[in-house]
Amino acid sequence: MSYAKVNQNTLLVYPYTWQNLQEENPYTNFQGSDIIGAHVGTNDNLSGNTIVQVVNASEPSYDESTQNCIQNNTPTLIENVWTLGWNITEKTQDEINAYNQQQINNVITIGKNLLQQTDWVEVPSVSNTSNIPHLVNYSDFVSYRNTIRNVIITPSANVVWPVYPKIEQWQTANGIVNIQVSSDLIGKYS
Repeated sequence: MSYAKVNQNTLLVYPYTWQNLQEENPYTNFQGSDIIGAHVGTNDNLSGNTIVQVVNASEPSYDESTQNCIQNNTPTLIENVWTLGWNITEKTQDEINAYNQQQINNVITIGKNLLQQTDWVEVPSVSNTSNIPHLVNYSDFVSYRNTIRNVIITPSANVVWPVYPKIEQWQTANGIVNIQVSSDLIGKYS
């Protein structure tokens, strides 16, 4: 919570803190936690100045790829409430390029992490049909991994991630066993 010192509709000090109040009134010992109430009765208050709470406006919606949204440093009086608003500006071409590059870097990082989660599939014994157990639906995982590799090689900001295979099918000595994959992996980035 932040405060400002104002005189009617004029902003005098922002932010206004307990330290400001104590410095302006060095011989006063203020009690409590209400800075607005503590200011009442001071010489500063008697001369017409008041302490008001400053409200943070909700961040407006904006296009993050082409616009910057920065909270203002000083409050303004909006409908009788001192408010810290927001300023939306158009990004420069350099900022847009940097944003797009960061999005592509994020896609590559996510793709690499997804590949690491299925690196176990590439262990030769996992798909070797002479081994018991072995992964029966190995091709589902290979297809999943190939799609991710393609995304990493040709990244874009609008990625449609493949869905992680929902079941691991293992051939065991007693037949096929289906293991449900953790739901936090299925559709994680889709």
